[in-house]
Amino acid sequence: MDQQEIRCIDVLAPLEKMLRISGIWPLKHMTFKYKLRTAISWLFSYVFLASMIAEVIHVKGDVEKINEVLCVLTPICGCGSKQVSLIYYKKNFFNILKILKSDTFNKGNANMIQKIMTLTKRGKKIFHGLTFGTLVLYSVIPLFDQKDYPIPFSFNVGRYKCAVYLFQVASLAIVAWNLTTIDLLFVDLLALGTGLANNLGKKLSNIVGGKKECNDYCKISAKLNVEEIMNKVSLKSLRECIKLHISILRYINDIEAVFSFSVIVHYMTATLLLCSSLLQITTMVDIHSTQFIRCSWLAVNALLQSFLYHWFGNEIIVRTDKISEACYSSSWYKCNVELRKMLLIVMTASRKPVGVTIYKFTELSLVSFVTMLRWAYSFTALVRARYVPD
Repeated sequence: MDQQEIRCIDVLAPLEKMLRISGIWPLKHMTFKYKLRTAISWLFSYVFLASMIAEVIHVKGDVEKINEVLCVLTPICGCGSKQVSLIYYKKNFFNILKILKSDTFNKGNANMIQKIMTLTKRGKKIFHGLTFGTLVLYSVIPLFDQKDYPIPFSFNVGRYKCAVYLFQVASLAIVAWNLTTIDLLFVDLLALGTGLANNLGKKLSNIVGGKKECNDYCKISAKLNVEEIMNKVSLKSLRECIKLHISILRYINDIEAVFSFSVIVHYMTATLLLCSSLLQITTMVDIHSTQFIRCSWLAVNALLQSFLYHWFGNEIIVRTDKISEACYSSSWYKCNVELRKMLLIVMTASRKPVGVTIYKFTELSLVSFVTMLRWAYSFTALVRARYVPD
């Protein structure tokens, strides 16, 4: 694709195709076939979720079985919350897509968009590799371990064991497909916000018109002196930067509106998943067992997913925090009074860093990531002390 034709919305194109296949991508007007795909995704996801909750209630008191079920139950809850968020807050989601298509977001940002597209391709390969590994561990390996089902299911279903087995495998595949794609969608949106905030800082640092811009302007306005031309060019650039800054703030607010609920659910479920996985890993003697491999694999998945969320969330905070510094780093002393006042307003407006919050409780940052790890460790130590014999 020609670099000049690349737009921010193109970053989401592969993910849109994937979510359209499963019927999860929000549309203003849905066809009957699309509604049918949506219904199938929701049916498998929530029936599977209900069966896992029923299993936890049925085996209460058996810590080992509960832990094994929780390792699968928590990602399903996370996937369900993300699907609900995309549907319930689809108006904000459409606003995000509209902003990504705007000229304000795309003008002069082709290099940044290309880098994010490359990053997305690598991320897809890693996530899909982990997802495929999870499906193999939960759908194929149990056949060799002579287990009745991929996930423990202690209810007596008689001759329908094979049907339950296939249902669990199909549900795992659908949940893994939707969960991975929505996670990549969220990460890509955060990455775009980070890149745009970084580009805004660079533009503000070089807000004072350079020789090229002044020479171009001289061809149009030959009667103006150099200082007037520089102020004209700088004023035009500053207005574009202000428009971009406002668009970035709206963009981040819409991201928070769409994903805030799913992020807090992810925060809790990821903590439980890490706790459950660590509990099984630390209490198992045979490190060569398939259950040990599955728990370790899920723990790595949860850590990578959470780290990417918090890393890009932290980057948005860092980049928006540097906008005020970028204004001061510009050659503002060469500008007239009007431009200095406008720069001062931008500095004041960007003094407080902007970020995505976890349902207004705390910001999505590396600090909250460390807090999540501490909670997981604390819960693991508490359960070990209470329920696991020495």
